[in-house]
Amino acid sequence: MPKLRVDWKTTNNDLQSVARAYRLLGWKLEKIGATISGFEPGHVVEMAGKSGAMDGHHLGTTRMSASPTDGVVDAECRVHGLMNLHIAGGSVLATSSQANPTLTILALGLRLADRLRR
Repeated sequence: MPKLRVDWKTTNNDLQSVARAYRLLGWKLEKIGATISGFEPGHVVEMAGKSGAMDGHHLGTTRMSASPTDGVVDAECRVHGLMNLHIAGGSVLATSSQANPTLTILALGLRLADRLRR
């Protein structure tokens, strides 16, 4: 039985994206006079790397893209070059975040189901 081997790595770009998201959130909260308890702007990358939270949602294996050179499926979740093969799951998402992707995955599936029903 063939088995998949996954070599999962968190890149510096992943960590810097988390840091930017926290900076933006911090700025917005500051504007309304709120703060994030325990938030240390200088330690976001270190904390994100240690927490492993980014590794909780394995996404991007069949990325959505405008062309087959950049991904596997188009905006309608159809595999590039094939008329009758669709993928509507977390694997089509190009990136992850600190948020659970379930709602987006559900929306993609419902949108595809409506399209196929028509």
